[in-house]
Amino acid sequence: MRTKLSIVAVLSLCLAAVEGCKPEERPSERPSERSTPEASGEEVSTTVESEIEQNFVDDASLVKPLEVGDTIPFAVLRDISGRDVDTDELFTQKPTVLIIYRGGWCPFCTRHLARIETIIPDIEALGYQLIAVSPDQPSKLEITSGDLELPFKVYSDSNLDLISGLGLAFRVDDETFNKYKNEYQIDLEAFSGEDHHLLPVPAVYIVDDEKKIEFAYYNPDYKVRVDADEILAQVRKLAGSPLSEESSESDENTEGSESAEENAEGTESADDTGSSEGE
Repeated sequence: MRTKLSIVAVLSLCLAAVEGCKPEERPSERPSERSTPEASGEEVSTTVESEIEQNFVDDASLVKPLEVGDTIPFAVLRDISGRDVDTDELFTQKPTVLIIYRGGWCPFCTRHLARIETIIPDIEALGYQLIAVSPDQPSKLEITSGDLELPFKVYSDSNLDLISGLGLAFRVDDETFNKYKNEYQIDLEAFSGEDHHLLPVPAVYIVDDEKKIEFAYYNPDYKVRVDADEILAQVRKLAGSPLSEESSESDENTEGSESAEENAEGTESADDTGSSEGE
């Protein structure tokens, strides 16, 4: 009887030892828990926010935009219907005049775009296309393209994928954000659909069909814009048009006239929105 009990005890000890040698199952290695929709969504959101945070400053005067010779970065934008379109698709079709503007809510931006509209036929005749990009979400792009009836495409960069990659992004301080919203009824969060409170320094780039920047203009003072005639003169020069030399003298005489006009118009309260943004 004692012998049988000893054998049973030995067998029990052996089984316990075998069970103890089994590798511990790690919950993180279970296939069903590797990538749930919630986890994936949270990870993407954090990644996007992290990328934006690495590419913006707290004052418009501190931006360090890309310059002539640099390459337009890869970024994903959205058209007015919400369809994704990347910069490789947009900028490799033909040379491009790229306009970065603050939004359809900005009177300085809409006036500048309206002036640029007058040179579109000449730009297209030289083989160039014009594209405008802002932080406005797709549903708000109609304010720009519809109200102005612009003959070129506008795209949404509400995550500032392209704008931050260009080095143009800065954060609007809380005081200015609240001033926009409460005094001028301009809700930046409603326009972008995001709560990052970021805006671009307005800029104009002329880019070849390999995404290389050939002309760059930006100014932290959002009231000062490059004249439309100057943009056309630069396109003619880059395209090798014989008209480029003929127009250069007149462009020098008119350069800065637009900024002077806009500064004069800035006396209106609606046009002074954002006057504390890093001027």
